Amino acid sequence: MKYPRTPTRRPRTNRPYGQSLQRRYEKPGPVKAGPSKFAVVSTGMGYLKRITEVTPIEGMPYLVARIAALSGDVKNAREINFDARVSGTHAHEWVRFLANDVAHGSDVLVRFRMRDVMNQFTEANDPSAGLQTRLIAIDSARVDDQDVRPTHRQAA
Repeated sequence: MKYPRTPTRRPRTNRPYGQSLQRRYEKPGPVKAGPSKFAVVSTGMGYLKRITEVTPIEGMPYLVARIAALSGDVKNAREINFDARVSGTHAHEWVRFLANDVAHGSDVLVRFRMRDVMNQFTEANDPSAGLQTRLIAIDSARVDDQDVRPTHRQAA
C-alpha cells in the first residue's frame, strides 16, 4: 500500500521556526576557522602575600601580587606561589583595597581567578620563585578571619 504524499510547505521567512538553529543564530559575514586565542582560567583560594607596583622604563606601571595558592588536602595543604600581574578594574579595586592589610602582615585569604599561567620562573632553582600568571578577579576576601568587601569596609 502506498501512502499518500504529504504536500511539502515552504517555511515562512518571517518566522524563526522553519530555520535551523545554526542559521538562526549565525552572524552574517565570512566563515571563521575558529578562535584566534585560547585561555585557561584557574580558580582557587590562597593567601595574598606581597603587592608591588612595577614601573618599567617604557610603558605604563602595573601591579604584581604574590599569591600563595592552597593545594591538596585541607588538613595538610601546600602552598604554590604565583606572581600575578593584576588585570582588570575589578581586580585592581580588590588589590588596592587589601594592600594596607598585606603591608601590615595580616593574613589575607582570597578566592581568586587567574589566567595565562606560564611555566617561567623568575629565578632558576629558587623555591620561593613563583609561576607567572595574570590575576583577573578576586571574588571574596578574609582578613584575619573576618569577611571584607571594598565598598562595605568600615574604618577601625
